[in-house]
Amino acid sequence: MKDVAKKLLAILASASIAVCIVAFGHSRLHSHISSTMMPWSAVGGCGSSAGSATGDVIVKWIGNGVSGTLFDAELIMSEGTLSDSSLISGSAYDGRLRLKTTTALLSVFYHPPRIMDIKLSMPFLLKEGNSTNTGGFGDLLLDVSRKLGTSGNIQTGLSLVIPTGYATIMNTSKDPLASENQLGGGLFGACLRGSYTFDLDRGIINLGATYSAGLFALKTTEYNYDTAVDYNNREIRDLTLSPKTQNLEFTRESWGARNDAGVYSPDFLGIFADFGIRTEGYTHGFCVTYSYPMAQGNVQIWDVLTTYTSLPTRADAQRYLDTCRTGDVPHGDTSHVLLSQRGDGTWDYLIKAPTPRSTPPTLTLQYSLEKTDMLFPILVGGIVKLEYLNRLNFAGISLGVGFKFPVY
Repeated sequence: MKDVAKKLLAILASASIAVCIVAFGHSRLHSHISSTMMPWSAVGGCGSSAGSATGDVIVKWIGNGVSGTLFDAELIMSEGTLSDSSLISGSAYDGRLRLKTTTALLSVFYHPPRIMDIKLSMPFLLKEGNSTNTGGFGDLLLDVSRKLGTSGNIQTGLSLVIPTGYATIMNTSKDPLASENQLGGGLFGACLRGSYTFDLDRGIINLGATYSAGLFALKTTEYNYDTAVDYNNREIRDLTLSPKTQNLEFTRESWGARNDAGVYSPDFLGIFADFGIRTEGYTHGFCVTYSYPMAQGNVQIWDVLTTYTSLPTRADAQRYLDTCRTGDVPHGDTSHVLLSQRGDGTWDYLIKAPTPRSTPPTLTLQYSLEKTDMLFPILVGGIVKLEYLNRLNFAGISLGVGFKFPVY
């Protein structure tokens, strides 16, 4: 009954947002006012969406922003930490921190009059873990939003995630780095968003919902893993797995999608409430976001094994893999990828065994303060992230500062 209720809730939410998107494209419902005349609203996002590496740890801009421009830009810099919770160690929460992420998120906005708002965002990430540091560009985000109704109170949006950030950085020669240390989600994804804004004398209330999902991924079908010989003519192995052949595949699995590193990311259903309180020269912003995973995530543990017997051809080796069992894990739950033949006729193969990863609902609480300025507004804010796993657990914190400035 619980699974049925969860799926019905997802279908209803998807249908509601789809109605908004249909209305978004219908010319009779287009707003009669320019989007530049409605700066007093939150710049919405999709929270835990479609594999984005920045996830829900970036401060959302709530306030006036920049008005009257065709192009403007936004830079948000933040530093966040994740707690060493039971999601990693399998034990009770101990209050320690495990990962620090420094983010610089640059967004460029285009506001065609009477049409829509278009945003292009690119994050630069620096992740510092207990034993591994990574850094570089994250996933590219294209967001298209539209205000509807006579006063522009109805807002719809579609975000597309393009996996430009590395998602298959190897930890060792045989397995990828943990997903939270990767720079991207490895999935082409989408997020639908709909909200309604109540415009008050001293502020706003913006209520909405989102549904995010991964859709496609570049999947490796053949790996480079070759035999080498040292100076003493002894056979050694090249211990670095690297893609040889990749194909773009529709990678949906039930209520989620799996990337090339074997990480299964569930869809997320989210609801959010933004509150803006205007004072002389400042805007106080509050945001509450609840994200519910439509399934439990899992990751694949990779290892390179060798067949016990020599097999003369690749076809013979493949037939062997199609019928073998690895330990107590049946083949139906495990992937086997043939690599290369050794000098003695045996074959190396890659095994990908799934292991569950707890994916609890999350609650994020944000406070921000915007210094209102027509040309150069500044925002400072912070986010506290909580996870519900039998009880509410502290999951992380992020502090950020943002700047908006007109371009044209």
